[in-house]
Amino acid sequence: MSIWTVCQELIVSSHTIGANMGYSPIMSRRRERLAWLVVAINSGRYSAAVGTRNEAFLNDFALATRAATKQTPSGAHCAALSADLLELFLRGYVTRVIQRVKSSGMSTYWFYEYRITTDGKREAETVEASGTITLE
Repeated sequence: MSIWTVCQELIVSSHTIGANMGYSPIMSRRRERLAWLVVAINSGRYSAAVGTRNEAFLNDFALATRAATKQTPSGAHCAALSADLLELFLRGYVTRVIQRVKSSGMSTYWFYEYRITTDGKREAETVEASGTITLE
């Protein structure tokens, strides 16, 4: 049984309880964001490694998941994307390395690049097979 199946069962039961108590489906949105991320990273659409500084990746994530972004002096930032990439890293679905500045090759020490793992590929295939997440 995959982690997504377990999460779906927990979410369905929490929705039933939450609906009766007037709560919103927050966990469902998080599950959808994680599923979208693992499929997007596995697709290779954004290169072999993705990061929060990749503008196309960040914008597509925000549009697909309705996540909030804010402009900072260093560019757009999405707290949900950072948190969800960390969650995938902790689950073993992606690895992370310190991003390098392309012009100088120096490490940034602030940002990471994430690459899909074998477990992540397996999870992405499971999510894609379920038909719940599609990249447009």
